[in-house]
Amino acid sequence: MFGTLLVVFIVLPIAELFLLVRIGAEIGILPTIGLVVGTGLLGSAMARSQGVRVVREAQAALSRGEMPTASILEGILVFVAGLLLITPGVLTDLLGFALLVPKLRGLVAARLGESLRRRFVVTHFQDVRAWDERRERPDVIDVEAEDVEDDDERPKLQ
Repeated sequence: MFGTLLVVFIVLPIAELFLLVRIGAEIGILPTIGLVVGTGLLGSAMARSQGVRVVREAQAALSRGEMPTASILEGILVFVAGLLLITPGVLTDLLGFALLVPKLRGLVAARLGESLRRRFVVTHFQDVRAWDERRERPDVIDVEAEDVEDDDERPKLQ
């Protein structure tokens, strides 16, 4: 965990800064700033359109009565891609654009899903009919609550 944090907060910014300085030396400072701003704007537009697509897929899965786990993971990856694209830098932009490619994002989501399944126990109701059958058992008492006004005539529990 420490190694990952070291890479994310120290090594990656140094590499990004190095690349931006090198690019700035080659093409000039204004084109480099334009490149950073342009990739941020283009990336945010792409992330928005891909996010809408993922939400539609999730809604379609829900309407079919399926759990939209793949769409949820892909939605998280689109969000991460958007964050990477608005972060100034070349490496983060490349990674962000890569996550916006649907096929690649699907592969990453599948790997992430498998990793999460190995780490967590997932339980769910198999069928609503099983719940109905459980309600019909003789050892289950089905009651309904009723609001009652406070009467002085009824005995009170002390």
